[in-house]
Amino acid sequence: MWDVLSEDHAVALFVHSGRLPGWAQPFDPEAQYDVALINHFPAFRALSNASIGVRIVTSHGVIPAEEWPSWGADAYVSVSESVSRHIPFKSEIIRNPLDLERFRPRSLVSSSVSRVAFVSNRQGDARSIVDEAACLLPEVEFRVVGGETAVDDVEEVYDWADLVIGIARTAVEALACGRDVIAFDYCGFHGRVTKENLAYMYDVNFGGHAQGRWPSAQELANEIAAFNPDARLAEIIRSNHDPRRIAEAYIDLANSVTRVRRLSGVLIRTIPQLTSPRITTVIDKVKRGVRRSSKR
Repeated sequence: MWDVLSEDHAVALFVHSGRLPGWAQPFDPEAQYDVALINHFPAFRALSNASIGVRIVTSHGVIPAEEWPSWGADAYVSVSESVSRHIPFKSEIIRNPLDLERFRPRSLVSSSVSRVAFVSNRQGDARSIVDEAACLLPEVEFRVVGGETAVDDVEEVYDWADLVIGIARTAVEALACGRDVIAFDYCGFHGRVTKENLAYMYDVNFGGHAQGRWPSAQELANEIAAFNPDARLAEIIRSNHDPRRIAEAYIDLANSVTRVRRLSGVLIRTIPQLTSPRITTVIDKVKRGVRRSSKR
């Protein structure tokens, strides 16, 4: 996103905590900005007094507390349909961008599955099931990447594997590399990603935003053995996560924000208590109560 936006815009980076990367132009509190693309409510609240024309807040998940957005943004973005249903504000669904140079098909996969990578930093109960499935498939080489075995060049892992087990960004990256993917991790099992179930997989962020079921080791082994080297989704995935398309979607959203919407955001932000996540929770409860009453 930085690379794409920097081609036609002056881009600065604000970090609420931690260090700025060396390549970044730091945020200038004295400067005036047309648009701010904000992640996480601490950053949103820290920028409350900055000179910014349009504030767009993006929610990336349904579990981390930081993803619960503050009231008072000019527009909201959800990276999946599940997130859109989770937050109490109307949001535009814009997928996460992907580095298409890093995550691309680099080599041909085997005609039958011979290498499987389970890529996850959490793993949870899925790890033991994957280990048991590996024992049932002695002819298949398994590799577990994440946590203590984390790597910087995960694209090399995808290139090594014929099939990748993982969820969320792992699944998207592996699919963009032309790999077969089974959406399974600490959240449970959502199955093999196919063209036919792609809409569902996007809805639940490839298993990252919804609880799945727990398969037996034999069921997982059977799913791995049902490997299909011809069912590739790289072209579709790369198009859907193209940073240029996503950057354009954010700019279009910023341009669509009305003056009335901006003024209402300004009024809310003048009272810091209103931008507390607790207020978002109150709004959420009220809206859910109204929906339940309407259904009755």
